[in-house]
Amino acid sequence: MGTSVTLVLLLLMLATYCICGIPFGLIFGDADGVDVRTKGSGNIGTTNVAREVGPKAAALTLLCDVAKGFVCTFFGTWVLAFFCFGGDVSQALPMGAWSWTGACLFLAAVCGHVFSPYLRFRGGKGIAVGFGAALGISWPIALGLLVVWALCTVPSKVVSLGSVAAAVALPFLAFFLYQPSSWAFELPFVIVAVVVVWAHRQNIAKMRSGDESTFSMRSGDTPSEAVAADDAAHADVSASGTDDAPSRLQRAERAEVAEDAAVDAGERAESVERVQEAAEEAAEKDAAQVPAPGTGLFFGDEEAVTRHIEDETGKGE
Repeated sequence: MGTSVTLVLLLLMLATYCICGIPFGLIFGDADGVDVRTKGSGNIGTTNVAREVGPKAAALTLLCDVAKGFVCTFFGTWVLAFFCFGGDVSQALPMGAWSWTGACLFLAAVCGHVFSPYLRFRGGKGIAVGFGAALGISWPIALGLLVVWALCTVPSKVVSLGSVAAAVALPFLAFFLYQPSSWAFELPFVIVAVVVVWAHRQNIAKMRSGDESTFSMRSGDTPSEAVAADDAAHADVSASGTDDAPSRLQRAERAEVAEDAAVDAGERAESVERVQEAAEEAAEKDAAQVPAPGTGLFFGDEEAVTRHIEDETGKGE
């Protein structure tokens, strides 16, 4: 029985991987003339589609990503039950003796979306498909993931924060809800958590630097230039996973310091100019106080000089 279970499971995992690798975000974006891989964050998931294409395409992407995960795990466990467990599907679910098989289908669904075979093993972040896949094998886990995601996303409006929090919470939810007696059930959930967090490494770098974008829905087909510029400006930081970019607060402080320096420089320039003008006025006044040769009068007193010349002319006559 063990051999048949392993063989059927491997075939189902391969099928799940291929089905969940279908990039619906890219498909719906292309239908509207937008290649989401070149816009915004470059991700094919719901968030980037919402920002760069619009709410309709985003809703379709979300629905299809959730559906493909749900279909693969829900019907996959039934196929396992039919061929291996005499039709008893509970054997492949979390409380069953073969619960790790359902967990492995869950792992294949998320990996198919994150490492899509149709996009050179690149893809989305695994959140929507992970929710759908969890819903197919355990609605309590799916509900727990949704609650954690909402509690982190709604107040902050940072989708990636809720996504990373949900991924980290996944293995803990699986453990505390079902108290598995074997590590084989828990291990796939741990791997999924690591994969999803890794897929969000760019977002984590931006959150650490304070540059992660908050969520906003585009109502039209025009891409969000502000989001695109923000993501492009930090693409190299995100790709390397480093945190070399200054935060917005740091840049604001630097801009304020630069502005203050410019104001100080301007005030100093005005002060120097005033000093120069005062010096010129003083020089002119000093020149006016120099007596005209042989007259005892000052050059600045033009009326007196004129009378003196007239008097001297009269004496000569």
